[in-house]
Amino acid sequence: MSRYFFHVRERGGRLHPDDYGVDLPDAEAAFEEALLGARGLMDDAALAGEDVSGQCFEVTDADGHAVFTVAFLLAVEDEPRRLFH
Repeated sequence: MSRYFFHVRERGGRLHPDDYGVDLPDAEAAFEEALLGARGLMDDAALAGEDVSGQCFEVTDADGHAVFTVAFLLAVEDEPRRLFH
């Protein structure tokens, strides 16, 4: 298991750091977690009348190295592009 951190980057550039992270088996699981999280945040924002579609998750590992970025809009695609094969 590895720990992944899901930092939220706003459209204007402001970063909301994830100080806790989540233990997941691999980067593919972290990608799926990012998609689920983005869907949830977009749903919550829509109910509040807000638009967060320009935001993204910047996912890092426990050492702070960038693993990937997931745009929130990717989470609403019918077939999100897979980063891993």
